Amino acid sequence: GDVIYSYSALNDISNIDLTAAHSLDGQIYDINQHQLIEGDRQQHDIRAGLDYAINDANKMSLVYTSSISPKTHSITSGIGNFVNSSSIKDGDHALHNLALNYSLKEKLSIGVDYTNYHLNNSQTMHRSGELETPDFISYASQKINNIGAYLDQSFIVGGNWGLKYGVSFNFARSEDTQKYTSESADMSAHNTESTINEYTYDIYAGLDKNFGKGVSLSAYLTGEYYKRNGYDKWSLFPQVSLTYVINPTHILQFAISSDKTYPSYWAMQESVSYIDGYSQIHGNPNLTPMYNYQGVAMYIYKQKYIAQFYYSYTSDYFQQSAYQSQDDLALIYKTLNWDYYRYYGLNIILPFKVGTWWDARITLVGTNTKIKSHDFYNMAIARDKWVGRIQMNNSFILCNRPVISFDVSGYYQTPAI
Repeated sequence: GDVIYSYSALNDISNIDLTAAHSLDGQIYDINQHQLIEGDRQQHDIRAGLDYAINDANKMSLVYTSSISPKTHSITSGIGNFVNSSSIKDGDHALHNLALNYSLKEKLSIGVDYTNYHLNNSQTMHRSGELETPDFISYASQKINNIGAYLDQSFIVGGNWGLKYGVSFNFARSEDTQKYTSESADMSAHNTESTINEYTYDIYAGLDKNFGKGVSLSAYLTGEYYKRNGYDKWSLFPQVSLTYVINPTHILQFAISSDKTYPSYWAMQESVSYIDGYSQIHGNPNLTPMYNYQGVAMYIYKQKYIAQFYYSYTSDYFQQSAYQSQDDLALIYKTLNWDYYRYYGLNIILPFKVGTWWDARITLVGTNTKIKSHDFYNMAIARDKWVGRIQMNNSFILCNRPVISFDVSGYYQTPAI
């Protein structure tokens, strides 16, 4: 068994300058704001593990991990020609995880996993300026319970094929609340209380095979059913890797991969929180997961020169974007699903040496990127652009005994989205 403990005290400070020309009711407001954000927190990380060998074939392991921040504190000061504000946040959060695994001859693996997370925080906001918004105190809390179970098995079948398959199930429940109090206005419309129940079912199967003569193949397919508060979806996730070593001079590799990314529980709440007197963060209960599929074809010459073509497509791509409200003078940060995010391109890596004193590598990159949304606040947006990049890494050997080297790197990139 083992026990590991670590403690950290973290202090952060950041400055943000914001310049905006905000159009509202036929008038343009020139807004210049400066934010100073100072924060500190303490964090305790613990890991305790216990392994038990029942016999040579049967093994069990139990692992507990936690990450606890008993006190977080931050102050955001906003100064500008539009509004001055001061926001003080205090809170705490803790995560506990317990994982139990049983394995048989390293061929069969069964496990269960439980995670508990809770967060509490409060915010006190003071503002003065042109906005007719009140001072307030808000309280927010989040409780998450997550339990999962899985089974994986692998064995060798005829023809020396390696077969693997497995199933898994995961259930998560998130309970979130947010309440506002104010002596100068009724902010009860901002109070929220919601519960998210999330179910994920996965089943997969795959094959591995070394054909000899430099050819090896690995292929897996995962089927997933995902359900959450009125939203559900079936998805397939392929994983394929093929390597062909023609000879030590020429190597070809092909790969197809896929994955999904889920939005955070906080982002899916129908809530409003305030950064300062102008900037706000809005939740989005309609957020859905995004699904990524990508492929790579690579040629390696003399085990050092590389040419790589890549393609990536992400459907329902989500990201947090800023938007100037058309209803009032507010900058809204909100996470939205876009139609897709797609990029493809070519990488070329060219290493070279000059004597024994200069070791260098040149990387050439050309990428085409496109992002599209048919409904970005009732607007259609599509942006695509070619981006070029050249990078050079250099290592100069100044002395061999002892080895003393000087490294310098640089790059140039054309404008991107």
